[in-house]
Amino acid sequence: SEVSGIQVKAKTGLIIVRGVLYQHIFLIDVENKVRHVNNTIPFFVSVPLETRTGMEVQVYMNAVVNKFELVNSPSKNLRQSILIDILAIITETQQVDVALGIRGSGVEVERKLLKIEPILTDVNESALIDTDIKLPMKAKKVFKIFAEIKDVQTHSNNENLIIGGVLYKKIYFVDFNGLLRHMKEEIPFQIILNVPEASPDMTFQVRLTIVGEIAFQLIDRRVVRQTAIVEALVKITETQPLEAAVDVIWRIPKKYFNLDL
Repeated sequence: SEVSGIQVKAKTGLIIVRGVLYQHIFLIDVENKVRHVNNTIPFFVSVPLETRTGMEVQVYMNAVVNKFELVNSPSKNLRQSILIDILAIITETQQVDVALGIRGSGVEVERKLLKIEPILTDVNESALIDTDIKLPMKAKKVFKIFAEIKDVQTHSNNENLIIGGVLYKKIYFVDFNGLLRHMKEEIPFQIILNVPEASPDMTFQVRLTIVGEIAFQLIDRRVVRQTAIVEALVKITETQPLEAAVDVIWRIPKKYFNLDL
């Protein structure tokens, strides 16, 4: 199961999450053949939180089928229990005034050393990953290719930022006996970005996504030629110290007092 089409909105006292759960259900029919069914489940969840209207919300979701059973087997009715795990990160942008370089007679300044992470640059780059894989048997057609990116690593080298990962794929195909089969494939890849501002002591926030579906072509019934488009979104920040005044007290010098009163 996978969650897509996520929409989230913050209101006073709660967040509202909408989405669609996509399922690929594989089953064995009464003729002992493996078959596949797509299932789409729209859902709506409200989560009570200490929020206010207009706050920014980032939501990460994962869906797991907890249990399932076939009702009155053999039949076409499947009962499922699905757990949806929701991680919500709520932020609110605030403007804080700080003062620098305060000095003067009678002025006492409370200072704190702050750490700031200014964004140096944003990089958006796409890369094509082309592969050919030979199937263990001849296929009538390729049914579907599912893919995900794992094991992401980054490091900088001079002016280049090197992003490495592994593209995990499951290729489903129909053989000449009408059976649905699948084959796994793991493709290591690298994306090299030219970023003159990059250095090893900086922080790199990297998000890799697969754009659209995996394009494929069946050649000579045995070879599957594939093309995946991977998009890299990179935000580069650098931690810097900043000493700022957080409180200022002015004590009136004695010379300003009228001692004759």
